[in-house]
Amino acid sequence: MVTDNFDSGVLDTGVWTFVDPVGDSSVSMTGSQAGIVVPAGTDHDVWSNNNAAPRLRQASNDTDFVVEVKFDSALNQAYQIQGLLAEQDNGNLIRFDFYSDGVVTRIFAASFVNGNPTTRVQTVITDGNPLYLRVTRVGDQWLEEYSYDGVTWIAAGTFTHSLVLSSVSVYGGNAGTAPPAHTALVDYFVVDAQPPGGGGDTTPPVISNIQVSVTDTTATVTWDTNEAADSVVDYGLTNGYGTTASDTTLEISHSVTLTGLAADTLYHYQ
Repeated sequence: MVTDNFDSGVLDTGVWTFVDPVGDSSVSMTGSQAGIVVPAGTDHDVWSNNNAAPRLRQASNDTDFVVEVKFDSALNQAYQIQGLLAEQDNGNLIRFDFYSDGVVTRIFAASFVNGNPTTRVQTVITDGNPLYLRVTRVGDQWLEEYSYDGVTWIAAGTFTHSLVLSSVSVYGGNAGTAPPAHTALVDYFVVDAQPPGGGGDTTPPVISNIQVSVTDTTATVTWDTNEAADSVVDYGLTNGYGTTASDTTLEISHSVTLTGLAADTLYHYQ
């Protein structure tokens, strides 16, 4: 996958394929945004055996990734939708998105196996415009986050799901008994969470659920983070530490084993 700031007046068809399952949607380019135009009156949802949302699709290797999308469009009618799809094929995928029920805005995620959905995340959030969505994949672990400024990120949820990834899409949609029109305005699609102009994510991961299990000569330290990060434990006989164990793999569930310890001895770690 590659980053696109959508700063051209023309869609880069060398990167993106416009998928229009219903056949009534379109793409508009403003010169700084891509607009996925969804008409009213017809369902363009992603739900049970119905992958009907118009989307800009980009091919992907089946690897770990971090993708960040900035949506400039407001959600103020039930049920306007905008988000990301991680797809193996048309019936095996994961949707990550924001939607409105006409009263509140929610961040949502669901996994699909042969067209059958399982809800993974569904949380009411404060209305905002713009809205930022970030998805991190580490193996079979998925993390969905959102932000109102692209700097401070809030974890919406994590879950485990096996998927052989072939593409990632940004999409717009609608649903309900009277599906409203919606134009999902995409400011940028960024791989590895480096926003336009650089800077990156300056908010450190939040560490939680620290656990230690010991044997006579080892200690295994485990913990969780709210975003993908590497793993480092400093340890020693004093709070000056002196020895480090680490793992450069980016993950949200961490485990580092400290070796060469002496039995019946107090160790300090961080």
